[in-house]
Amino acid sequence: IAILPISYRQGMSLRLRFLPLPHETQLHLIWRRGDQNPVLRNFLTICHDAVATGNYNQLANPA
Repeated sequence: IAILPISYRQGMSLRLRFLPLPHETQLHLIWRRGDQNPVLRNFLTICHDAVATGNYNQLANPA
């Protein structure tokens, strides 16, 4: 199971099934304390900024 943007439907295998989510969906994040992976750090920063500003569009199109 994965949560993906609707744009992933194009060009994907016909063996995959995409189901729309309700308009508002909760997203919970869990990670290992002390994990210094730069990709994880960047992802957490993007998520934190989105919550702080209320601009959730940046989750779909981060700068």
